[in-house]
Amino acid sequence: MVDNNNRKAQIQDFIRNASLEITPGDRKKIDSFTQVMNPGRRVFITYLPGAKPDGMIKTAIALRQDGMEPVPHLAARSLQGPEQLKEILSRLREEADVRDVLIIGGGIDKPVGQFKSTMDMLETGYFEEFGLRSIGVAGHPEGSPDIPDEDIRWALQYKNDYATQQNIHMYIVTQFVFETAPVFDWLDKIAGWGNKLPVNIGLPGPANLKALIKYGKMCGVKTSFGFFRKQGTRVFKLASVSTPDYMVSELSKYYAQTPDCPITRLHFYNFGGLKRTMKFLRAVEDGAFDLKPIVSGFTLHDKL
Repeated sequence: MVDNNNRKAQIQDFIRNASLEITPGDRKKIDSFTQVMNPGRRVFITYLPGAKPDGMIKTAIALRQDGMEPVPHLAARSLQGPEQLKEILSRLREEADVRDVLIIGGGIDKPVGQFKSTMDMLETGYFEEFGLRSIGVAGHPEGSPDIPDEDIRWALQYKNDYATQQNIHMYIVTQFVFETAPVFDWLDKIAGWGNKLPVNIGLPGPANLKALIKYGKMCGVKTSFGFFRKQGTRVFKLASVSTPDYMVSELSKYYAQTPDCPITRLHFYNFGGLKRTMKFLRAVEDGAFDLKPIVSGFTLHDKL
């Protein structure tokens, strides 16, 4: 049996290298990223449908100048084609020293240009040409309503083969989840498919329940009965702040107890704001929390 001190240490170690996700608009809300996070933090930058890449590039530049590790999104169906992809990669490398990117299909059904999928982008050869260190790809523990399992399996195998053939670090970043059970089932499933790519598990940062429900519906994430049950009496107060302590605790336990665990880090979506998410991460990293006595999870010493 693991004592409480060791469990706390497990949680602290597990969360220490967590990454964050921001939008280009977040750059305008603070003077410097060093105000809210320590240098070296991996920060992903969304590429929203219909947005111009310039905002994403400027955000990457600001992050690099403040000592962070920017990881821009590149959305296949939002790009015109190979020429635009090459131009964006060139600017990201030259102006922001970007070494890692996350490639996604994008949140629109009809492509605006030549790319229909992430595989189309990979086949251009530009990621090798610009010497990227690693490439993230999207994962969906609860499945994708628009893509059959056999297509997801084929795409995952393609990406595994690509990583091996190109000798590049490729990893999976998942959509956020409200429960750990679908994550564990999904990890078993993709392992059975032969997946060797490491996995970053997406979690919602601290946010009020109303915001979590809103974003869950927007992104097609299931808000289960189990999630509401864990909120206790807070479920009747939609303004109450929910923290992902239960999931962090359960995932850290899985990480500690699973040989060759595919999970390499947590990835936080800032639905309650960048500052609130960083306050949560710092509190956990510093051990400023107490384990719950009966159920899994923990309580922070200070309110968010």
